Amino acid sequence: MGPGIENIFIGHNVSGIKAFYIRRIDGSETDFSYIKCFTKKPSYFSDFAQACRNAIKEDKALLKAGLGYARYDVHHNDTDFKTLVQNFIDSNNIDIQAITYHLGDNVEGRYFKDESLGAAFRDYHSRFASMQVLPKEDHKKKHSRRG
Repeated sequence: MGPGIENIFIGHNVSGIKAFYIRRIDGSETDFSYIKCFTKKPSYFSDFAQACRNAIKEDKALLKAGLGYARYDVHHNDTDFKTLVQNFIDSNNIDIQAITYHLGDNVEGRYFKDESLGAAFRDYHSRFASMQVLPKEDHKKKHSRRG
């Protein structure tokens, strides 16, 4: 895509994680993942779930505000996130194969092109999710017990 590559370098993406970047001849840049080039394409459900996760990103950040973003995580207590997403799909009769996402340079992850769908999931999540802020180590322990 674009007028050609000037160079490839290592930078930090919007999450602050190291990533490979391409700088084009026209000066534009984009990150890329060589790992994704060699891994299986995500499922429709995993793409949809990632967009749902991004729809509630601000809500999770508010829960962790002032605690140290890097040291804490948000845990879903009663119903795990995948089940919440599936219940949202089922209750709204969503054809996840028909969903479109923002794609292109500097788009990290999946985001719904239809912002009203993201807003609908955010509302659904606020009504049905019970969340708890935990130190990252404790959060990992809870998930390792689930199996």
